[in-house]
Amino acid sequence: MSPGRMFAELSASLPYDVVIVNDSYSSSEDLMNAVSFTVPGDMHAKRGASTGWGMGGAIGAKCAYPDRPVVAVMAPL
Repeated sequence: MSPGRMFAELSASLPYDVVIVNDSYSSSEDLMNAVSFTVPGDMHAKRGASTGWGMGGAIGAKCAYPDRPVVAVMAPL
């Protein structure tokens, strides 16, 4: 399955108020094409090729947005 297809399938199943933590550097463009981010804070990511922070970032996002579902995208792609 290509990253684009994976993110399209993921997007179709996400609730409207989801917060996404993107730790998938090389497939970020596919994620941005598949998911509509409408409100500031809907997506969190790092600039550059720094990987490995996604799990901690997702925990932090859940603390910041306790009433919203949080999904961490961590793909070595």
